Amino acid sequence: MHNHSGKFEPKKAIIVTVLFALFLIAAFYIFKDKNSRKEEPRPAAQSQLSTKQTADEPRPAAQSQLSTKQTAEAAFVNLDPELQRKDQGINITPSSGFIVTSLILSHDKTRAVYAEISDCIKALNSYNASDNGQCQNWKYNIVVKNLKTGDANKIYSYPKQSSWYQRLLVNRALAGGCTLIDFPLAWSKNDKKIITKLGNPTSCGSGGYTQYSFHTINPTGGALEDLAYDGAVFADSYSKVIYTDYDLNSYVCGSMGANVGRYIILKEIESGKSEKLLNQEGIDYSVVSLNPNETELSYTAKPIKKTTDGCYEYTNPNENKILNLKIN
Repeated sequence: MHNHSGKFEPKKAIIVTVLFALFLIAAFYIFKDKNSRKEEPRPAAQSQLSTKQTADEPRPAAQSQLSTKQTAEAAFVNLDPELQRKDQGINITPSSGFIVTSLILSHDKTRAVYAEISDCIKALNSYNASDNGQCQNWKYNIVVKNLKTGDANKIYSYPKQSSWYQRLLVNRALAGGCTLIDFPLAWSKNDKKIITKLGNPTSCGSGGYTQYSFHTINPTGGALEDLAYDGAVFADSYSKVIYTDYDLNSYVCGSMGANVGRYIILKEIESGKSEKLLNQEGIDYSVVSLNPNETELSYTAKPIKKTTDGCYEYTNPNENKILNLKIN
């Protein structure tokens, strides 16, 4: 008779090893989260950016504008200037540990939308400095402030709240690409929507791919809604947008995935209603610009044909004639 009490069981050993490894990973991220919440020390000259103030505490407007403008412009290397717009005469204090990237007054002058980002981004974006891993978990908010009551409402945040295992499985999988987040661009004509545009706040060399570059969000918060592709032009105090709707399933031969433009769309931003301004089979359309009076749209219209390989090629590759369309 054999004694099986001391028999080695490989399956149980593997299970125990995996569970122990998961325990160590969980402990590591919990410890890391606790440390990441500690505020970084900052130079005394920037302590005026409200290390002890809340978002609604009053402070002289000139001081706020000077501090946020100087800090934000020095911090970003890949962010479009239009996404760093700061309207003057508005007194805004960012949250502790943040700097303001943009500040836009509503048309009726009763509210302002501003974006704030962790001030450690300065070290992360510097080519001559190291943040020693202190800014790996930088944060970003879009806030709407009522200028009459002083109430501030956070309507968008990055990253969204998630558990440690979600960050482990999701964020780490995206670590190879550059982060793109929505920055306020403008208020719609009647202040019913805030228009945003994707931008890269870091020194990462190239942004990720995204279908829609422009979005909208309600001033009271909620989900971002798709608005338009890159290259869009805006009209009538941001009540309308004109853009090329690309066919993502159709691409130009040998172009590494460049899509064919199907038609040009005019969309009302607040209502979401849209119409096709230009739409013709076999034509690749592209918006170029809108004249200063917003009465004429410049565009290109290049004839294309589908090949037996399923891709498209231009019938006259060197044709770059600019056409014009009268609009209301």
